[in-house]
Amino acid sequence: MLKVPCARFVLLAVCLGALLNACAGDKGKLPPKPSNASEQFSGSAQKSLLDQLFPTVQSAPEALALGDGSLREGKEELALVYYLRAYDLDNRNLDSLRKMAAIYVRRGDARLADLAYRAMLKAAPNDAGANESLGLSRLNGRRYGEAEGYLKRALASDRRRWRSMNALGIIADLRGNHGAAIAHYRAAAAVVPESPMLLSNIGYSHYLAGDQRRAREYLNQALGLDPRYGRAARNLGLVEAREGHYQAAISLLSQVMRPHAAYNNVGYVCMMKGDYPQAEKFFAESIALAPSYYERAHDNLKQLRALTATTPQGS
Repeated sequence: MLKVPCARFVLLAVCLGALLNACAGDKGKLPPKPSNASEQFSGSAQKSLLDQLFPTVQSAPEALALGDGSLREGKEELALVYYLRAYDLDNRNLDSLRKMAAIYVRRGDARLADLAYRAMLKAAPNDAGANESLGLSRLNGRRYGEAEGYLKRALASDRRRWRSMNALGIIADLRGNHGAAIAHYRAAAAVVPESPMLLSNIGYSHYLAGDQRRAREYLNQALGLDPRYGRAARNLGLVEAREGHYQAAISLLSQVMRPHAAYNNVGYVCMMKGDYPQAEKFFAESIALAPSYYERAHDNLKQLRALTATTPQGS
């Protein structure tokens, strides 16, 4: 059976590849290559390769400082290799991996960020930051079971990790457990009480649970803190549509999306609550506003007509 390469192996290969590319035209500044390129990533050769590349860097604090300096100069590839050198010199100091992960997160490279965080957890399984970061990454990848495990471990180590609480709320909402979601969001809001995002999430959970009065209350609080917070405006627009205040819904949704999308969204809410005539009206308006490319309204209109065709007259 093939073995999966360890995190350090992969990070070393990626960092050095990026460094060699970045420095190809920088004469006199590229560290010497190892004498035997075919052995550079095999087994214990990992350490000797770093020794050959940075023979004068012999302490983790020095390597971290050089990495920080390279980062300030905009030389991310070089910073990454210095951070890896720091980790190789002292794998109990996890700052190097944390800094590498931050670079990969900023670049949008979730795979390499995950490798760095997993290397951190190998040395410190209860590290709250690494567990939370992996949990959020798994949530983005729709791997909800794994996400939940990491997020709960983060909270077991640090009860004030409000991002973990918020993420657990999102997972609960996706599973239809809106009561649990609201509890998670409220716990997060106890840590950051004036967060429009958390208030909006609480309001949306109430909307999903069918409690439009409480949904409106929290969404108005969110917009009171930040009138330009688009997600709260969108969610309040859905509440207005659910309550039959269609023009108010269109007005709110048009603040955060194109008019044809606003009409389509209101039409969808009408369809879900059984108001088929209004749904058809709004889908048709959406198509009229964007006839050439708004396929979603066309699909929704087809779905609506299939529903009305199978719905008995007078039901």
